[in-house]
Amino acid sequence: MRPTPSALHSQGQKLYQKGDFKAAITAFTEALKQKDADAVGILDNRAATYCKLEQYDQARRDAKHMIKQAKEDERGYLRCAKVLLLEAKPEKALEIYAYGLKVLPSGHPRREIMEQLHKKLEDRMNLNRKDPFTMLPLEMAALVIEHFSFKNIVGILRVCKSWERFFGNMRELWMKIDLSGARQKVPWTAVRAYIRRSRGLLTHATFKNLALSSTPKSIEFLSRCPRLEHLELWVNHDFKDIFQKFKGCKSLKNIILSAEISVPHSCLERLLTQFPKLERIELWSVKHSLLTIGEGNWPQSLPNLKSITLATQQAVSTAPPTALVIPNLDHTLVVLPPSPDDGDEAPPIQFPPLRRLELNGLTIGSNFCSILPTTIEYLSLKGGSSRSTADFSDTQKFEKLSTLMLKDAGWVNVTTATFMICGTQAPLRVLHIDECFNLSDRCFMEVLRYASEHNPEVFNLTELSLVQMQGFDDSFMKRVCVQFPKLKALNLSKTRVTGCTIRDLADARLNESSELPSLDVLCVRGCESVSSDAIAYGRERGLEVIT
Repeated sequence: MRPTPSALHSQGQKLYQKGDFKAAITAFTEALKQKDADAVGILDNRAATYCKLEQYDQARRDAKHMIKQAKEDERGYLRCAKVLLLEAKPEKALEIYAYGLKVLPSGHPRREIMEQLHKKLEDRMNLNRKDPFTMLPLEMAALVIEHFSFKNIVGILRVCKSWERFFGNMRELWMKIDLSGARQKVPWTAVRAYIRRSRGLLTHATFKNLALSSTPKSIEFLSRCPRLEHLELWVNHDFKDIFQKFKGCKSLKNIILSAEISVPHSCLERLLTQFPKLERIELWSVKHSLLTIGEGNWPQSLPNLKSITLATQQAVSTAPPTALVIPNLDHTLVVLPPSPDDGDEAPPIQFPPLRRLELNGLTIGSNFCSILPTTIEYLSLKGGSSRSTADFSDTQKFEKLSTLMLKDAGWVNVTTATFMICGTQAPLRVLHIDECFNLSDRCFMEVLRYASEHNPEVFNLTELSLVQMQGFDDSFMKRVCVQFPKLKALNLSKTRVTGCTIRDLADARLNESSELPSLDVLCVRGCESVSSDAIAYGRERGLEVIT
């Protein structure tokens, strides 16, 4: 039995019937203050009154209070759903009905009313729903689907059977398999289904998050795809088996093998020779032994190779060097046939069109900078060692080198850095010298002084990273930054800079006459002297401060 309305409650109901809604709200509010008041009933009446005044946020608040005070009273759910319908939010109202049906016990006397209202609203919403892919022309639908990730495409197959048929029969959608976004381990049966949807003609495959037991079968299915161009494996598997499975895929342009796949150094030549169309290769675990150093040179001709990434997981020692020796890049020279006008002159020599080279943990030779192709645009050297103390004095010009990244390389000092930055006369736009402990702040300034005469193009940098550079503090920051007027991103992580650096760089964004550049991004991870106030100060002035 619900309590009998109090005098104030009854007065509010009469005022509501007369249309005096503001006075009714006052009466209901006073009624709520009385002891032993029917709070749910009063809130229900006040919410209805707020709806008459189109104050839906107040009405929704009262309805939610009703649900909190009495979860097994259907009035709270009914009132909240009515308010949401008045606000043109039928989806939310349907959720409230569903939640109420979940909470109310099966024997509740008014549960049937809520079930009817839920079904009525659900049917009405279904009538208004139309499948966009059945209404759009096929060409338009294909343009929309192009923006979906592979994970999205797999997910929408489960929406309904019509979508499963529609998307499942579009072979173009299954030409690129990317399992990197999978939340759970992918079984081989799913891989087989994806390949079948492409009719076995897929061109790109990224295998990640595969169940360990599913890896052999998944690779077997993939190796049967004759048009495969992009092979990316982030799985634990034997390289010999991978090579045997894919050596017949003559269309391969990109090969990326994770650190879990050890590639013997001696197999490099065979791997590169087998795929004449290769444009990009990334091997994150090249394995060598003392008996194989110097073996595995590049083939005589790789005219399409543009990007090389080699990394080793083995420890580096420098005397004698036992780290992986980079295959001599000069062995990839392509010799052009002599022309009739050349006479007895030697034929010209051309390097392969290499644009990107990334080496992690590898030993480099003293002639490294003299044998790189002049087409190089991106060069990243991390870890590793140099085979000798030579200063790279045979450096040639790299007129296209815009990105140079040096990290944790003990051979980087004032001499080698000068030759790589200035001797190459590279038009650098991105320069990273991170954790190179033989290059201090003073050494870096010497490099810049030499660059002012021999390679002024370096002062057009837009991104500079000097992580953990010795001696780098606030005053040195100013000496460096004033020389790079176009700088937009700066990484000073693990240096001795303080909040003063952030404040100075933040103020420079608002002061056109400042000598400091107008930065967009500043990274100060691991800078112990940087305060939270300075970080907030920088962000308030539009500087993106990364901590």
